[in-house]
Amino acid sequence: RGSEFAWLSIAFTGSLAGTAVSAVEFITDSVVAGTVYPLRNGAAGTSEMQSVALSGSPSNGTFTLSYGSETTSAIAYNASAADVDAALEALSAIPAGGVTCTGGALPGSAVTVTFSGSLQFTNVSQLIINDAGLKVSVVETTPGVTTADEIQDISLSGGVHGGTATLTYSGQTTSAINYNAAAATIQTALEA
Repeated sequence: RGSEFAWLSIAFTGSLAGTAVSAVEFITDSVVAGTVYPLRNGAAGTSEMQSVALSGSPSNGTFTLSYGSETTSAIAYNASAADVDAALEALSAIPAGGVTCTGGALPGSAVTVTFSGSLQFTNVSQLIINDAGLKVSVVETTPGVTTADEIQDISLSGGVHGGTATLTYSGQTTSAINYNAAAATIQTALEA
């Protein structure tokens, strides 16, 4: 932060975005002392989950679900999770493998729709019910969250007034970095 190498945050982006990466090692010479602290570990995101349920005890009827501007074909009141999955994946906005439906058959059990494949780790549109009097509900049980980039902080300690240090990541070591290097210089050294 700022123009000196006294405190610096490194965010892992690009091909390393959303992954747990190795810690950057701070290798010091006789003048510079420092530490690398993991501030936030990279992690995969969370896939959105929505629950489809019927209330009451219907003995017949159908309903449809809309995703974006598309609507499924009629889904029977006693559909299985596989039936709901097939109806949703028949929509062009949901690719094959874009949802995974689990649970028992309606109306006695809820069907959990987990957005997966190319829709995983995103906050997707809410499924809209067209229930024709069946009293179907869709509830977002887990919002989709994108991946988190790992951030590691580097700090110098002990009132440093000169010297150089190197950083090692995954077995590779940077060239010597001055104690007062700008963040852009450290980024360039790590990307090299």
